[in-house]
Amino acid sequence: MVFTGELAIPRPEAKVRSAEFGARPESRVTARTTVLVVGDGFVAADLRSGRLTGKARRVLELHERGRRIEVLSEGEFLQMVGGHVPSAAIA
Repeated sequence: MVFTGELAIPRPEAKVRSAEFGARPESRVTARTTVLVVGDGFVAADLRSGRLTGKARRVLELHERGRRIEVLSEGEFLQMVGGHVPSAAIA
């Protein structure tokens, strides 16, 4: 699992939460990556509209090579791990 964009929770906390649920958090997208969590207002559709981070570009390259990598918003990730977005992050 890799995180990209600015997250509402500290990135180290996101990595700990993902590890608690059996994920292996990484700092960069590799051929082993199976999930990309996008923060900073990104949604999965941004991958196709051109609003990309370097990690998101790498995911698209891997998609083109047949790799299946799930893309989640930070909100979706937090729902999966039983967390919530801090109220200060909600505008």
